[in-house]
Amino acid sequence: MSAYLLAAHVAHAAHKSNEDSFIRYGLVLVIGIVIGRLTGRRAGLKHLGEAEFQTRWRNVRGVRRF
Repeated sequence: MSAYLLAAHVAHAAHKSNEDSFIRYGLVLVIGIVIGRLTGRRAGLKHLGEAEFQTRWRNVRGVRRF
């Protein structure tokens, strides 16, 4: 009987943690996308040279299109 209760408790706890982990993974995904877009944009412009990078980065900061 106690083994059945233990198995039921573990199954219930695993089900609840799946819902919580879905929210956590979603939050990590959103944060990763935002940081990736910001750093990726800078990295994509870095190969142009310093003067061109400064000009284009100033324009990116002014427009802020996502």
